[in-house]
Amino acid sequence: ETISFANNQYLEQESFRWKERKHQFTLPPHISHETKEYDLNKKVYAYIPYWIKTNEVHIEWELLSTLIIFSLVVDASGNIVNWHNWPRTDLIQEAHNNGVKVEVCVALFEGNQIATLLNSASNRATLITQLTDIITADNIDGIDIDFEQMNGTELNTFPVFMQELKNSITAVKSSETLTSALQSV
Repeated sequence: ETISFANNQYLEQESFRWKERKHQFTLPPHISHETKEYDLNKKVYAYIPYWIKTNEVHIEWELLSTLIIFSLVVDASGNIVNWHNWPRTDLIQEAHNNGVKVEVCVALFEGNQIATLLNSASNRATLITQLTDIITADNIDGIDIDFEQMNGTELNTFPVFMQELKNSITAVKSSETLTSALQSV
């Protein structure tokens, strides 16, 4: 079948069908778009990248427990080298107003740099200090570590880093979360 995008009636019908399918099939049975009665019984995380402006996307807050804002880029010395428009105070405030927690994603995607960062107590401390400051200054609820392409030399120090970071952020806010997105092995 050939689809003609010039046929507005077809597009309207497909749009309506998509909305029906979304309502009927993709939502769990305890969620209803009509009544807005949502009962999240699981933690639901969503990433929003730095290149998406808040006014360009509709977020269904009631379907989320945590929004992760991607990303702050760090280097091997533990310094934040790209802030990507951080802090996004409008987005943080909107999430909190809707009962959604906010984490910032901290990214490093180069194996040798990750190893240098994690294998140095001084470099880890530099990053941990900056992230702890962000937790308090920007009113966020946690940190998401996204280190990809680890080369294996840091397998013993990654858990040490995560524990050090957790200890530091919970010392300033006891309810803070720490998550991690890693490549599969």
